[in-house]
Amino acid sequence: AMEKIEKDVSRTRGKLGNEKFVSNAPEAVIEKERGKLEEGEKALAKLKEQFETIKAL
Repeated sequence: AMEKIEKDVSRTRGKLGNEKFVSNAPEAVIEKERGKLEEGEKALAKLKEQFETIKAL
């Protein structure tokens, strides 16, 4: 699960880092991508935290 989220976050960062995409995409699409990125980063942080907790047991 963590690998998939990392891949999605990376892909979304790539889109948002692409000037051509950002300048051509409708604002609604950009906002949706930013939301996906934020959610993905939160999920990733939570998974990493859980992983560290389990590893410490």
